[in-house]
Amino acid sequence: MHRRFASREALIAALAAWATRRFHDAVQAARPDTAPPAVAREHADVLAQCERLFTRLCDTGLLRPDTDLEWARRVSYALIHEAAAEAPDTDGTVDALATRVVSTLLHGIGTPATL
Repeated sequence: MHRRFASREALIAALAAWATRRFHDAVQAARPDTAPPAVAREHADVLAQCERLFTRLCDTGLLRPDTDLEWARRVSYALIHEAAAEAPDTDGTVDALATRVVSTLLHGIGTPATL
């Protein structure tokens, strides 16, 4: 990343611009002026379920107690989005992608740190 971005601030600015574009595109795609109110209720229900899930994950010790649950939810959405981009053709592939999402969310992609 250091070759592409001159500084940490440049990286953060690029990420912020990317996130802003993604958010704008998502809001536009949701047709906020014409979507039925039931869609908004469904979205709120999904958020509430995610909050309960991540709270349970913390309570059971699968996530650290200091986990930022909003961040965890957004990261899980990003992982799911990336898995969906794989366009699986079979149930086996779906299972493998689901396993990859959960494994990445709970364990990351690096090796355990040694002290």
